[in-house]
Amino acid sequence: MKKLLVNTLIRLGFWPFILTFTILATILAKLLIIPQNYWLTGEAFDRDLQTIVFFTTIIVAPILLFFIALLIQDLKQNEEDLGLLKYAIEQSSEASFLVDEDGRFKRVNKAASLLLGYSEDELLKMKVTDIDPDFPVSQWRRHFGEIKRLGSLTMESRYQKKDEEIFQVEITINYVLYHGKNYLLGFVKDLTERKIALQQAKEQEDIMIAQSRHAAMGEMIGMIAHQWRQPITVISMGASNILADIELQETSEESLRRQAEKIIKQTMHLSKTIDDFRDFFQPAKASEETTVYEVVLEAEKIIGKSLESRGIKLDIDSNSMFRLKTYARELLQVYINLINNARDVLVDKKIKEPTITITITEDNSHVITTLCDNGGGFDETILNRVFDPYFTTKEKLNGTGLGLYISKTIVEKHLKGSIIAENSKEGACLTISLPTSSSV
Repeated sequence: MKKLLVNTLIRLGFWPFILTFTILATILAKLLIIPQNYWLTGEAFDRDLQTIVFFTTIIVAPILLFFIALLIQDLKQNEEDLGLLKYAIEQSSEASFLVDEDGRFKRVNKAASLLLGYSEDELLKMKVTDIDPDFPVSQWRRHFGEIKRLGSLTMESRYQKKDEEIFQVEITINYVLYHGKNYLLGFVKDLTERKIALQQAKEQEDIMIAQSRHAAMGEMIGMIAHQWRQPITVISMGASNILADIELQETSEESLRRQAEKIIKQTMHLSKTIDDFRDFFQPAKASEETTVYEVVLEAEKIIGKSLESRGIKLDIDSNSMFRLKTYARELLQVYINLINNARDVLVDKKIKEPTITITITEDNSHVITTLCDNGGGFDETILNRVFDPYFTTKEKLNGTGLGLYISKTIVEKHLKGSIIAENSKEGACLTISLPTSSSV
């Protein structure tokens, strides 16, 4: 009834208010002002009445009507804005709902009905806790009060449809005070497709990391074969000498001892080579406590011979012994990728006195590794693309374009650090920052 009356007055316009306030102003003047004037001056009653009516009509009434017109205009505007807001929410592709302090749905849009499988009438008889299987009923008031204090909140939860299917949602909730009553206005996004996309992206990322690791493994096997070639040759020659001495009947205890010692020495070298490479081939384990310097030294053991055979000098300078709790196997893969990348550039450009320098420092919150070479640096036109997947400048060397991309992925997503590429005066520099806050 009240809403109907307001709408009727708005449709009629200003004239009922003009007539009403003119009459009220006249009566008020007659009751309050005229008697007082009559007793003070003794002037005629009718004359004062005429004067007051005149001034009320000419001066007071227009002023009152001006403010009344502004009020009505504001009421109209508010009515239009409210109608537009209701329409926008109703037509929104995102599910939305308005709930009271008891958690009961007061308004829902079509998208909410479609998302949950309930009709609008069914939802208006339900509470939030009826569709959220993880939300304890006893905690609703506290939850409502927390959102009221914050003003708004975005969170993830799980909702249950009418057919009992449970799915992930993201909810943006805003506190609303309307006519002295407290409400929460929520907008809901179905995260099913987003979660599937994230899972697919993670699987693709894992595949690329595996590709990079397999490529590195192939190179490691080549290094093992290279390092084993000389010891195997020495062992073979020793065994042949023993057989020749036996054949010529020139064997002696001293000769056999000497040949045996050579064989033992070479087999120990083979065993050490296996130990140096074994950890790299092992699957990534849980995080472990180590220093960045220890991981860099392990990378040197694996790739050092490859650098030596190409005449590349590796300098390591560490001013940090901070012990991090990190994924050491993955960090090792990063350093091997970066050293291999620098090595290939130095070889490809045929740099005189090729050098790779690794510097390890720390500040209050990070352990920082800087790997630089003297190979001339990155081309400035591609500097912002060096971490892109499948981007490579080493086609002649059969580059996959995954080394730096995988290194960035491991550092940023797995180790929660950062990696940047830049040029120095002599060549390229890659800087890795690992947070110390995750350390044990």
